[in-house]
Amino acid sequence: NDETRDRENDGDGDECVEASENKQDADEDDGYQTPPELFRDDADWDWTENDIVFDAKSLNYGISLQLLHLSLTNGPLFPNSIMKWTKLRFREHAPTPRTGHVSAFIDNKMVIFGGYCKQVLTDHIFLVDLNDFEPKKPLEVSPISSLEKINKTYRVGHCAVTLPNNCLYLFGGWNDQQYINHGLVFNCTPPYKLVNEGTKDRELPPPRRDAQICKMGPYLLLFGGWSHDYDGNELWLLGANWKWQRLDVAGKPPSNRRGHTCTVIGSHMYVFGGLYGFTRYLNDLHIYDGDSNEWIQPDLVGSSRPPPRAWHSANIVGESQILFFGGTRGRNHFFNNCWVFD
Repeated sequence: NDETRDRENDGDGDECVEASENKQDADEDDGYQTPPELFRDDADWDWTENDIVFDAKSLNYGISLQLLHLSLTNGPLFPNSIMKWTKLRFREHAPTPRTGHVSAFIDNKMVIFGGYCKQVLTDHIFLVDLNDFEPKKPLEVSPISSLEKINKTYRVGHCAVTLPNNCLYLFGGWNDQQYINHGLVFNCTPPYKLVNEGTKDRELPPPRRDAQICKMGPYLLLFGGWSHDYDGNELWLLGANWKWQRLDVAGKPPSNRRGHTCTVIGSHMYVFGGLYGFTRYLNDLHIYDGDSNEWIQPDLVGSSRPPPRAWHSANIVGESQILFFGGTRGRNHFFNNCWVFD
């Protein structure tokens, strides 16, 4: 169907829009009239909610995304996109259930490091082979246990970012004795190597857990986190010379937080959600502009927002969208929904 139809949501009156799968064909239809509220300038911002519901009529009995309060986007997630959850299986050596770990994609492998496992801190490293990935094919897992032991590599609440030459940099966390303000470098190419970052005669960020680190160009950016002695909102930069420096950034910074996400697209770092203090969960969005070195809080289009949450995940989809999943709003309140920021 090459038309775009408006319809009212019977439950709450919010506007639901089913968009065409092929906008180009729709534009060429002489009878097609563009609803002005659907198309916005590229400079505008919008949240789109993905309510995931099982729909037996959907393609391959998958999951149909009923998206509320939508504008047509730049994709690849469009209104009425069909997405499907698939539970993956491991062939053997499957990682045990855990929390507070990190997982990162590098060199066609997913690296899983550390976390709480059966209420015990672990330094386990698993490599999940994603070469020739097929959803129905069991995944090959390689537990890494032959590395030279480094004092206190186990940790929880750390963060990680990929580096050139198939390396992963892990920063901070809690090792059951103290909060950490330095990192580890894991080389994902055989023979695997784990190197402890030096701390002597270096300026380092305050120790913390539940922070976020990400890569913008040749630099690493560290924001947020918490410890008994730290609860700040300054932005730290790690340069190619491997020296940390605290940035003096213009604009109003995000409030102190932990369990948030930081996602970089181009020269912008998007900070969303997290926990302020011990009880205030957040759903605000802030942008760090690396070109102008300033914080920006954008004016979001529409009224639809993700509920406040922390310890969710965020991943880039395509070139301009961020897909958020899950999170928590307390011990007894967990989310399993998806939201898209376009």
